[in-house]
Amino acid sequence: MLESGLGIPQNFERAAQLYDETCDTGNGEACFRLAGLYEKGAGVPRRAQQATSLRRKACDLEYSEACVKPKGAS
Repeated sequence: MLESGLGIPQNFERAAQLYDETCDTGNGEACFRLAGLYEKGAGVPRRAQQATSLRRKACDLEYSEACVKPKGAS
């Protein structure tokens, strides 16, 4: 499980960079969390298509939480 960063200021840009690097190594959770940042536009530009692609990658990497469709998705 990735650390929550309690006790330090949030830095979404740095988080996105670290998730991206870790996602590239095949870590499904990192891909999933990076997708969430793209959905919100936190630390990265808001890009729904990028978020969807990262969720698919996370699911392909067997991170089961990414395989569940978000609420409201068709």
